[in-house]
Amino acid sequence: MQLNDILREQLAPAQALIIYRRNAADRSISLNNETAYIELHPIVTAGDRYALGPGAPLTKKQVLNLAALATADRSALLGGFLPATGRLLYLNPSPALPRLLWWRPPEKREIIFDERQSGIASGEYPLPALVFDLADRSLSVYAVAGDAVTPRSLVKNAPFPNIYADGSLCMGNCRLPAMQGDIADLIERYEALFYRSEFTHFIHGEPTRSPVTSLFKAIAGSDAFPVEELTPLNGQSVTVAQLINHRRR
Repeated sequence: MQLNDILREQLAPAQALIIYRRNAADRSISLNNETAYIELHPIVTAGDRYALGPGAPLTKKQVLNLAALATADRSALLGGFLPATGRLLYLNPSPALPRLLWWRPPEKREIIFDERQSGIASGEYPLPALVFDLADRSLSVYAVAGDAVTPRSLVKNAPFPNIYADGSLCMGNCRLPAMQGDIADLIERYEALFYRSEFTHFIHGEPTRSPVTSLFKAIAGSDAFPVEELTPLNGQSVTVAQLINHRRR
């Protein structure tokens, strides 16, 4: 699910700002001391399509309202600024049942292991693409065999200790922070919490085809995770879209 699909599912376009400037090739937001003219257009429906209505100059009051909207304190809500990466998969900002899904591409990361319990030394390892599923005070992590994640991507077991069979992360005595504040900041906080966690023990057998201990020893120093080692979540063929719909019920 792309960001536009997420927005259309929950919101409808209402207004658009158009910035007129001398250097039309400049796509930056910063206007500096440049002369510019800004119009506010209503969005009108034309059959099953949207179109721009007639514009009017943006007033000082409207500028102040936009500034207030951008700087408002949303610390008690899930909302605010969206990540600029385009990796958001699903968003439900409802205070009653907040949920956020996003993904990261394959990459090399520093991972902390309790070597005594896990048998794996801490260090930098290549990882597959990962999907993070954050519901209220619950974080689940999955893997995907590919460079990008789409609704059709098949969900795999994440190749880490401390993860249950359903993908949920065992946090021990650690209490997850509330799902409040800007979405972009929230994603950064939870990713840091995950990658800085100390992985200790395996909860439900081996999440990969080879023993994880020997697998991580073998891929240390490699550039890419061998995605053929990933196994289906719960032994079933489940897509990202099905995962989202299942937990929405």
